[in-house]
Amino acid sequence: MLNNFAFVNDVAGQLGITGTSSSPIDFGPPTVSFTNFGALSLTSPVLRRNQTSHVSDNLTVIRGKHSLRFGFEFRRVELNTTGGVNGRGNFVFSGFTTADFDAQGRALANTGFDLADFLLGLPQSTTRRFGGDNVYFRSNVYAGYVQDNWRVKPRLTLSLGLRYEIFTPLEEKYDHISNLDIAPNFTDAAAVQPGQTGPFFGVFPRSLINGDYNNLSPRFGFAFRPFPKKRTVVRGSYGIFFVPSIYNQIYPQLASQPPFAVTSQLLTSPQRVLTLENGFPPDPNPGVTIQNSFAVDPNYQVGYVQQWNLLIQHELTRTFVVSVGYLGTKGTKLDMLRAPNRAAPGSSLTTQDRLQIGNAEGFLYDTSGASSIFHALQVRVQRRMTRGLAVQGMYIFGKSIDDASSIGGAGGGTVIQDENNLRADRGLSSFDVRHRVILNGTYEFPFGDRKRWLSKESFLARILGDWQLSGNAIVQSGNYFTPRILGSAINNSGTGANQSERSDYNGLPISLPSDQQTVDHFFNTLAFLGPPPGSFGDAGRSIIPGPGLVNLNMALNKIIRTRWEGKRIEFRTQVQNVFNHPNFTGLNTVVDSTNFGRLTSTRGMRTVEFNLRFRF
Repeated sequence: MLNNFAFVNDVAGQLGITGTSSSPIDFGPPTVSFTNFGALSLTSPVLRRNQTSHVSDNLTVIRGKHSLRFGFEFRRVELNTTGGVNGRGNFVFSGFTTADFDAQGRALANTGFDLADFLLGLPQSTTRRFGGDNVYFRSNVYAGYVQDNWRVKPRLTLSLGLRYEIFTPLEEKYDHISNLDIAPNFTDAAAVQPGQTGPFFGVFPRSLINGDYNNLSPRFGFAFRPFPKKRTVVRGSYGIFFVPSIYNQIYPQLASQPPFAVTSQLLTSPQRVLTLENGFPPDPNPGVTIQNSFAVDPNYQVGYVQQWNLLIQHELTRTFVVSVGYLGTKGTKLDMLRAPNRAAPGSSLTTQDRLQIGNAEGFLYDTSGASSIFHALQVRVQRRMTRGLAVQGMYIFGKSIDDASSIGGAGGGTVIQDENNLRADRGLSSFDVRHRVILNGTYEFPFGDRKRWLSKESFLARILGDWQLSGNAIVQSGNYFTPRILGSAINNSGTGANQSERSDYNGLPISLPSDQQTVDHFFNTLAFLGPPPGSFGDAGRSIIPGPGLVNLNMALNKIIRTRWEGKRIEFRTQVQNVFNHPNFTGLNTVVDSTNFGRLTSTRGMRTVEFNLRFRF
């Protein structure tokens, strides 16, 4: 995966921007981020050559009412990557330089302009990460399981199972990874490499993270017919599922760390003014300052999800089936992204000089301290295929709450706003959808072979026969968004610019009546305001309801049979978003942005596609 500049045009070098990568794979302009405008960014080139070897086997033993199944599997995972890091650098222009400050050196709200800062070439913060591009990760996965399907009675069947898994943390083939050994309460830190002894944790394993070997996953399910003469079935299940894929998101961050890579995460200050040309000035204390920008808890544990459900299904007739069910999901030890090396709340001008660990730059810290809970009611009505028509409809009413709306904060999750108040980040999940209706159906035209009309071979039967119309529709309420502050207030608290500070909420209604919602004013923007300088906002995560979704897709198929046995021509036309309904996805919730409250992007509009395929 490349962009148009890689190996061709060193834009950053030609512009005189220093401190960025000179490797040809990283050629191109830097990423430039604004508050009131879209970011200027390109894909970071990356070459992946991954390989997984897999061996598995199972044995089934039937004894009376029991059907026992035993199995095991082994996977050897190799992840080989070149590139994919922030070699061109990221420059954030927020209006900080052109803002006004109070007597305590705190940026005043509604002052400063990001484009003005850009024209002056004065960013508020910069980040970079490059070097050590070639990484070779290795890991093993071991699993064994046993399952018993037990037919207790003619109307009762139980499924009992237990699975045990070991996911070894990744190791880099040449040990080119680095972590931080953190002192209690984040008062000190030291950089460590595989096999080294840290001053606080002790000996680090080669993977830099201790393995987690208690991954037992019980599984239980049942199916029960409570009434012998009625077509009612009650089903339920419970299971635990682990999420080892988090390792694949964490370890690339550990690979791109000093001394194998160049990293920095800087804030401008009167003592060290960052510019577009010199956004990465030399370290004033070489060999002393810890420049790692990412660290992981060495006792990090793989998160897991518990799922349980109960479903009652009843056949009204041989054609119609109604189901009512409940689904619950609880996530434990999920990914939490923190920024512990912060200054105490105060002046944003001196943040860099007041960091808690003075000889380290600001870094992100990944730990498994988050959780989630989801409950949903599901109602489904199904008409089985009869006389060429099958229809199914489902309504889901659900709610999801968490303090980590992504698996793998290292891959782009939200940083905790206040290190001293982690619970303030618990709220509705960013992917929470309260109401959802899903409809789908298929209709086969009643003409042609084995159909009601024109079943005999004829020219008219060839023309009208073997047509099928299908469609699916979804109507749902919107996701939720978080009121944020950026601009000159990107570091309003004075603790550090982590792009995660929120606004204040004054208690006014947030949603507007549907007849008052417009593209430029989707919710009540008067409900939010910037917090006083030197403090965190009191607004919660995900409290702004976003736009919903209404979408209908349809397809028409025709099979043309040929004189040759087993060969046929298939024609298909499909229409996405039949009614060309605008479904908005982006919503600007940055309080100090000129686009605050405005819908900014949409899903795809109507598209029509035609396909002709010859099967032989």
